[in-house]
Amino acid sequence: MIGLLFYTVSLMIGSTAKGLLWMDNKPFIQSVVLMAPYWLWRAIGGTMMWISHMVFAYNFYKMVNKKTEVMIPRTPAEILEAKRQLKNTEYIPTKELE
Repeated sequence: MIGLLFYTVSLMIGSTAKGLLWMDNKPFIQSVVLMAPYWLWRAIGGTMMWISHMVFAYNFYKMVNKKTEVMIPRTPAEILEAKRQLKNTEYIPTKELE
């Protein structure tokens, strides 16, 4: 967001100043020279946006390639151990209800 703000605000300010120069019938090259610092801020904002896209791509890659090992219990002892680990408590009556 900050990169986008640097990018757009600097170009809006620079373009307004350039337009004012053109309205005063100044030479074209003067408006080009005037825009140099604004292009620098545009480049800084663009670089920040590019870096944020790389961070997004890395996060997306880590999210998609998450490898979780799933153990399927096969014996009753493994099933009970899995339930204990997951804190899965089913209602198992200890007395017969009358």
